[in-house]
Amino acid sequence: TADLGMLVKGLSVTGLMAYQTNSANQTKTTQDSERYVMNGDPTDLNFILKGTNTNSALQYAKNSTSYYNLNLYANANYNHMFGAHSISALAYIFYQQLETESLQGAQMLPYKRRSIGGSATYGYKERYFVKADLGYSGSEQFHPNHRYMVTPSISVSWIVSDEKFLKHLRWLDLLKLRISYGANDQLGNARMLYEDYMDVKGNEGLKGNPLLSAEKMKKQNYGFDLGFFKGLTVSFDWYKSICDNMLVSSGELVPEYQGIALENYPKLNKGRMENQGFELSAMYSKLLNKHWSFYLGGAFSYNKNKVIDVMEAENVGY
Repeated sequence: TADLGMLVKGLSVTGLMAYQTNSANQTKTTQDSERYVMNGDPTDLNFILKGTNTNSALQYAKNSTSYYNLNLYANANYNHMFGAHSISALAYIFYQQLETESLQGAQMLPYKRRSIGGSATYGYKERYFVKADLGYSGSEQFHPNHRYMVTPSISVSWIVSDEKFLKHLRWLDLLKLRISYGANDQLGNARMLYEDYMDVKGNEGLKGNPLLSAEKMKKQNYGFDLGFFKGLTVSFDWYKSICDNMLVSSGELVPEYQGIALENYPKLNKGRMENQGFELSAMYSKLLNKHWSFYLGGAFSYNKNKVIDVMEAENVGY
């Protein structure tokens, strides 16, 4: 981290490089044996051979997988107050590369992702805040023409407890209201779905779709933070998110008798899913003396997922 206050007051830059590698080793043993069942007569203890399994010797198998993870991150921070106004801003750039050895097919290829973005927060009288975020990220999992995605968000908050009309409430320490709306991209675990798959023998597999893009979640959140009696805090959040371009298979609506394996039909951004719920947490802390303190807390959450459409065939009740 470097302080650039001599150039611009409140400006600093931070850089980070992280490299991690690890290896997982596994040993397996397998052994088969013959199966016998009674001949059907409960008075006869003779058994007959069932199936084609045969006794085999104990067999050993070993495998190992190595993982390599590289992260590069840099950002610039700016914080400044002038009178009743405050501004804080952040700009960042991020690059990630993951590699796995011993896997086959597309899973052997490095996983690469990069993103840039920024956020800015404006505050007035340390009571009213507006924050805006903008991200621009991409992954080599998608076709170059559909590789990057913009994800904006905005949030506002109001510290009501600092208003004059609540100052007479000595038991109230904090009352903060929060609202946010935005989006983020989800990439999933599949690889290179924009390319046609063909194995080393020339057999065709999954058909690629160059129009695929990352799944996008549109999220909204409403919440408040409440503090009173110099130690008790309560937080509540209600949230809802909708994904209207979820990755689904296009083979769900195709009859199997047409001759092409259904798993070979291309993936589409046609699914829709909804997620909503709430979280409630409470915490009580107290300082007994300069050596002893304690806190006690708990939380409760409820979440409900609803799959609206995954391009399944309609159930006609047969």
